[in-house]
Amino acid sequence: MSKKKHSLTVFLGTLFCIALLFAGCGQKSGQSQGESKKEILVGAVGAMTGPSAQLGANLRQGVDLAVEEINAAGGINGRMIKVIYRDDEADPTKSLNAVQELITKEKVVAIIGPVNTTCALAVQPFISQSKIPNINGGCTGTELIDPQKYPYTFRTILNNRDQAEGMVNYAVNDRGWKRVAIVRDTTALGVGGAADMKYFLSRLGLSPVAEVTYTVGEQDLTAQALALKEAKPDVALFWTLGVDGARLMKALQKIDYL
Repeated sequence: MSKKKHSLTVFLGTLFCIALLFAGCGQKSGQSQGESKKEILVGAVGAMTGPSAQLGANLRQGVDLAVEEINAAGGINGRMIKVIYRDDEADPTKSLNAVQELITKEKVVAIIGPVNTTCALAVQPFISQSKIPNINGGCTGTELIDPQKYPYTFRTILNNRDQAEGMVNYAVNDRGWKRVAIVRDTTALGVGGAADMKYFLSRLGLSPVAEVTYTVGEQDLTAQALALKEAKPDVALFWTLGVDGARLMKALQKIDYL
């Protein structure tokens, strides 16, 4: 088992143990929430379809791998983990409905996800009210960092601000590039990431020479590639999903600007 896989498995195993502890609190008799003699029920919410489906697929692959390894090793206290997935299509309302259904009807002991910041913000009050442990499924929104407001949610990835600071410092301080362009999508993810990058650029006395935007899932990014070429940046900092970033790279190759 690789170190990365092992870390994920240990992290999820620890979360499930914590979840069982919370689930058992306040139970006078009988089974705890989400427990049976053979299974521990866990909910996972993410965009399995739609423009953000890549993120939902990543979440499902990671969770499936960790659960497979945990169950193969005997589960937790002899109980196997069962994950119940829900597709929120990156819609905050659908995400909240899914989390409410998983907690109140399915009686899960923990929630993994959502994978979009707007969805994560929508479900946090209910998760906190329900006192259900939650793994933030890759959301990077800086505003989600609030242990006082969201004490039951744990982050597994760097937030927007930390990532933006690292990107800007590497480009400007380490490499000496001064003409910086920003490429982002038009979602809350892109808007927030660009705002953080511009903040750290401003601290270095710089402004982006161009801010090129696109719609998630847009197939032809030739116009964006041409806008970048016209701006003549020393470097372009991408705040994109992997698939969209790859499309833009192909567009840049197409206009012979790589």
